[in-house]
Amino acid sequence: MVVVTLVLSALEVLAGILFIPWKWLEILITVSGLLSMMWVYGFIAALRVRPHVVDGDAVVLRFAHSHHVRIPLTSIVAVGLQARTTYTRTLQDGIQVGVNQVMFAVDEPREAVLTIRNRLGDITIS
Repeated sequence: MVVVTLVLSALEVLAGILFIPWKWLEILITVSGLLSMMWVYGFIAALRVRPHVVDGDAVVLRFAHSHHVRIPLTSIVAVGLQARTTYTRTLQDGIQVGVNQVMFAVDEPREAVLTIRNRLGDITIS
């Protein structure tokens, strides 16, 4: 989806330069396309820079810069690994590997699920 957005933004800028006869509209479309491309690159960077981590006494789940959920390790009752066979990732040396998901259960799952569903921002589950 991110790649599609980048390609469409580049096509929007190109179309604005080539096919729009009014200079003011050409400038508007070019600026908006470049800003959207910058936003998407920033979003990709935020996903890479802010991964999920185990931080001292809690698991910190993050989604880029917008959502942050902290779940204490004491409330986690089970941890498991679920293989995803439909998704692979290519490493830097060209090797493709399957991607796994870590699944865990918490004592109070309702609060964690509501927090994630509502996307309330920085929430600490206690």
